[in-house]
Amino acid sequence: MDITLLKTFLEVAATGSFVAASERLFVTQSAVSLRVQRLEDTLGKPLFSRSKAGAELTSAGREFHRYALSMIRVWEEARQQVAIPKGFTRSLTIGAQYSLWPRLGFRWIDRLRDQAPDLNIRGEVGQSPRLTRLLLEGVMHVALVYTPELRPGLLADRIVDEELVLVASWPDPGSRQKISYP
Repeated sequence: MDITLLKTFLEVAATGSFVAASERLFVTQSAVSLRVQRLEDTLGKPLFSRSKAGAELTSAGREFHRYALSMIRVWEEARQQVAIPKGFTRSLTIGAQYSLWPRLGFRWIDRLRDQAPDLNIRGEVGQSPRLTRLLLEGVMHVALVYTPELRPGLLADRIVDEELVLVASWPDPGSRQKISYP
């Protein structure tokens, strides 16, 4: 089974659109269409109902979805397990949105290293949609995001409440002044 076909299928299912999936996967829409068609030919069933409004999973597509997720997870788990460097016995991939990494990500890695010196830790940074996709595919085990995309199979826990501070270059920024921009 071609993992690229599975990843493409999952992206179209997640976005409901061949165009949106192509943008997320950084390939052309025709490449996405061809990959889905190859998968449908292999399975002998249509996986999506296509319309101008987008793409919706058929009953066969809904059934195949959980298998596709499982196959991606098993593949990524095997790939990561084989790639564990010498001296480590376990592996963990964590991710965070760009602005969360410096404050929370590095501290988290430091604590993990202290508690589990045999743990190989890999870090990823990105935006929430990318991190969610990596979680669903099994590439990443856990992620720090501001607003999680709740999907089947994912759990979300609040770990910290963040305080926002208003900063401005003019006095009394909290007043209700009308500001005009050039």
